[in-house]
Amino acid sequence: MQAIQIEQEGGPDVLQLTTLPKPTAGPGELIVRNHYSGVNFIDTYFREGVYKLPLPHQLGAEAAGEVVEVGEGVEGFAVGDAVAYLGTQNTYAQYSVAAPNKTLKIDPAVLPYDIAAAILLQGLTAHTLVTRAYEVKQGDWVL
Repeated sequence: MQAIQIEQEGGPDVLQLTTLPKPTAGPGELIVRNHYSGVNFIDTYFREGVYKLPLPHQLGAEAAGEVVEVGEGVEGFAVGDAVAYLGTQNTYAQYSVAAPNKTLKIDPAVLPYDIAAAILLQGLTAHTLVTRAYEVKQGDWVL
């Protein structure tokens, strides 16, 4: 499969298209054929070395696509399901391992793959800001 990987820290020029083995589902895992991968600021921090990763390393923290393999013990998902999920720095690829507890089924007719891939981290950030950083109350202004 094709994937984007970094072998050194730096600017966008260190992103390399490479061929890696297609992952297989282990117990408790899903394999998703990615239609879209979200691109986030955290990816630039990893790429630039602000947050250290072992190299070489894939990037990408969220994506949307179709389940192509269901690991032993996984319930609630089937091959062919449309999903959006939070990854573990592996979504800049044709296929990724996804954890079922970080995966949501979607209806692409209602929530298209491109939108689904782009909203999970931003949605969680917004939720955290209005519930944990500061609990928004009636009458508060939120920008």
